[in-house]
Amino acid sequence: MIDSQTLSRYVKSSWDLQRDGHPEHMIRRWHRQGDSIKLAPGQYIESSAWNDLFPVQKHLARVIAYSRTLHNPVFTHYSAAVALSCALLSAPHNVQVRGCGGAKRAGVVYRQDDSSVISSTITLRYGRDSLTVVDPITALIGCARDAPIREGLVIVESAFQRLGARLSYSRLHKALSEVKRVRGARKARYIADIMSPLSESPAETLARLAFLDLGFNPVQQYEIPTHRGVYRVDAVLVKERLVLEVDGALKYQSGQDVLDEKVREDVIRLEGWDFVRFTWDDVLHPARVERKLRRKGII
Repeated sequence: MIDSQTLSRYVKSSWDLQRDGHPEHMIRRWHRQGDSIKLAPGQYIESSAWNDLFPVQKHLARVIAYSRTLHNPVFTHYSAAVALSCALLSAPHNVQVRGCGGAKRAGVVYRQDDSSVISSTITLRYGRDSLTVVDPITALIGCARDAPIREGLVIVESAFQRLGARLSYSRLHKALSEVKRVRGARKARYIADIMSPLSESPAETLARLAFLDLGFNPVQQYEIPTHRGVYRVDAVLVKERLVLEVDGALKYQSGQDVLDEKVREDVIRLEGWDFVRFTWDDVLHPARVERKLRRKGII
């Protein structure tokens, strides 16, 4: 698996390839045969490496490629969010660059930062490449306005985890709440109303959104005292004494993890709590979340 921080060295320019002894006609033949992917004019990645990338990493590879070919680009919206290591449910093909809104060229869409927030820029290092992106709040406003609610909320809540102290909840809440009289303003303000810095994964974000849509407002990262100590759970419905747990693919990586989780659940149940667990597939389909809560008699 290719790490995003080392992705830069997999993106090769025509000059890099020629310096390594590959003439121009060979580079073109590799591309025609499908052995390489053209990311931007004169920028390539081997197909084998490309196929190992997650969709968000593929978009980041294109951002890196265009950072080399465009004149002083400032990446914005989704492209800035990806460079800032935010989570996305899906990634666009075209990179998004600050400029005259709506203008396009091959592989690039130019976007205006038409919010009330004065935008600044920051520079991020990816290997030998420097990416200039709009500041996190400007990037998140753009995503919140553009994306469907669930996608926008995933991006925003993941930013709290990825950026930590570099992202102020109060500043972002104020900025999103003040977006008015532009396309997507209502979505941005709604995300401001419901966003939480406590969701630790996209799955938890999607689960919480499903609960909110069903009229529940669970308490996140709740601590339950037991005779074996205090356990923290993803979320609870306190009145119903119901623990809501999202089981991600990486949460239990060994047999011991599964055993420890069974002991944890049994101990919490002794304190009078019931459990309902949700998988990634469940939270992607809110109707499944609703069905599981109905089986518990909550709805």
